[in-house]
Amino acid sequence: MKKPKLSVMPRQAKQFADMAQGRATPFDSFIASFHAEVIRSVGTKADDNRALAVLTDWCRQERICAGRAI
Repeated sequence: MKKPKLSVMPRQAKQFADMAQGRATPFDSFIASFHAEVIRSVGTKADDNRALAVLTDWCRQERICAGRAI
């Protein structure tokens, strides 16, 4: 069976394939459930989200695979 060309796959399908095959890490996939499980202030939750955004942007600039949640 031929593998489909990833360049022609829809963005979300490619992102899923990258995550499933370990080529991308969706840093923000579980932050909402994490925040729901722990007691944190609104400010701390906002800090968490900003830190993840900075890390994701840095990874993108350095061409390190770090996907956003689908």
